[in-house]
Amino acid sequence: MQATTNTNNNVQNNYIVMKIKGKLIQCLVDTGSISRTFAKKLGLDIKPCVNNSPLFSANGTPLSVAGVADVTFYLKGLRVPHTLKVVDGLTPNLVIGIDFMKANKVSVNYIDGTVRFYEDLMIVPLQGYDSRDNCAFVSQTVCIPKYAEAVIPVTVPKQYANTCVVLESLYNRYDLVAVAVSLNTAEARRAMVKVLNYIPHSVVLKNIQKLPA
Repeated sequence: MQATTNTNNNVQNNYIVMKIKGKLIQCLVDTGSISRTFAKKLGLDIKPCVNNSPLFSANGTPLSVAGVADVTFYLKGLRVPHTLKVVDGLTPNLVIGIDFMKANKVSVNYIDGTVRFYEDLMIVPLQGYDSRDNCAFVSQTVCIPKYAEAVIPVTVPKQYANTCVVLESLYNRYDLVAVAVSLNTAEARRAMVKVLNYIPHSVVLKNIQKLPA
């Protein structure tokens, strides 16, 4: 769940979600690379980089390229292998590049907020970045029965303490529970949100996990 103030909701929607080794990863659509720390966390094999052409951040700062890593993305049944440059200190952890977009016939449609693969064979929504700095977390573990609604406590990031915040689901980020958009006054860092378990079995939302998850 994304947390924003009710007067500042301008998170740029340039991210898509794909899966690597069973983990859901948010990928920025820009020039292609992955952070060295995150590559190691995923257990990727980092190999020497043959093409040592320099990379630069948006403000012109040179980036240190540690090598390359072969990655296989999984997206709604679509298997997409690709090679990414491994970069020190990269934020966000993974960036989709123009070479990836050309190889997989990817187009970005900002009118309807989608990324399209192979001439509309696969369409995924763009979304805002859900780092720990703009997400709400479950305050205590709760079990929600099948087809039931519940109002649960959440913790918002410290910068939103004692402010009026809008809590809303990041579009298509997860599909386990549905979250109602709400306007909350966070007392300290605590707020309440209504969720719906729409699947035919109970769902457990664990303490300190992002919502929805």
